[in-house]
Amino acid sequence: MKPEGASDRAYVPCPACEKLMNRTNYAGCSGVVIDWCRDHGSWFDRSELHRIVLFIREGGLRKSRDRQKEQIRLESERLRLRQMETARLSRLSGSQELSLETDAASLVGALRDIWRNLD
Repeated sequence: MKPEGASDRAYVPCPACEKLMNRTNYAGCSGVVIDWCRDHGSWFDRSELHRIVLFIREGGLRKSRDRQKEQIRLESERLRLRQMETARLSRLSGSQELSLETDAASLVGALRDIWRNLD
């Protein structure tokens, strides 16, 4: 389902340079899809600027900022959990290496004892 007032066209040329412009949802959640040219800025279709002003007046920028903060918090938590898991796996890997070294030393010692007993 497309946002209210969104047109059926995907990309339109910039009025200044005629390169195809990108389309983006203003503030990430406003439902107002605007066209923008990297070199010449944003271009509004009929009623888009009015809808953006209404979005801002209704607290949309605050809602957008809160939404972004929550996304950052969730991503930070995900990264923290990933780091903890990596550290845990690293410790396990290190303890396995230590265990192998200990087992190898025990095996060498046992073989030495067997060799000595053969004499």
